[in-house]
Amino acid sequence: MIRSTCLALLMLLTLPAATCAEGLLAILSKGQRQEKLYYTLDALPPAVSQLIAGNQPAREYQDAYRATDDEITKFNLVLIMDKKLHQGIWTGADHDAALAFLRSCVRNANPWIKTEAVFALGNSGDPTALPDVRTCMDDASLTAVYHAVLAWRQLSGDMPELNAAQQRKVQAFSRLSGDMEAQNALADKELADFVTHAAF
Repeated sequence: MIRSTCLALLMLLTLPAATCAEGLLAILSKGQRQEKLYYTLDALPPAVSQLIAGNQPAREYQDAYRATDDEITKFNLVLIMDKKLHQGIWTGADHDAALAFLRSCVRNANPWIKTEAVFALGNSGDPTALPDVRTCMDDASLTAVYHAVLAWRQLSGDMPELNAAQQRKVQAFSRLSGDMEAQNALADKELADFVTHAAF
């Protein structure tokens, strides 16, 4: 699998711009992508880690995101954009384009994409993202609400004012704190509910 991933990355570097999105999507095929919302950086699939370290511009990740209907692949693209921003791999126009794109992702109906995007905004250190973070605090997803509160605190230095429903969601998620298996079980249920709802 690692050999095929390396070959795919080499092919991606030589592809014309029009097919770069297809190359990214091929690399993130099932079995070579992150399949859980909660992860540790050292346990990411090799293909995802290599894309994080790669030098493709932000536009190519955005094009790949728009070119797929696969929700897990979209989540992986958002995850990669977050890590590239957080590690300072993208600067200047790429940084700004990726940050703007992630701000739009907090409005996505998929709870994994929304959660990873709001997590990325918290990591960005950019307080102008606070209104985007605030939009996630009324979400149906406990996961998205909890991470929106964390992102708000990262960006403002203060806890946001929460209504009673938001407080209940944060408290419910807090009981899972430190238990990655339980957090992933909740995230899997929220994604399954989203997929079922989206199918109708």
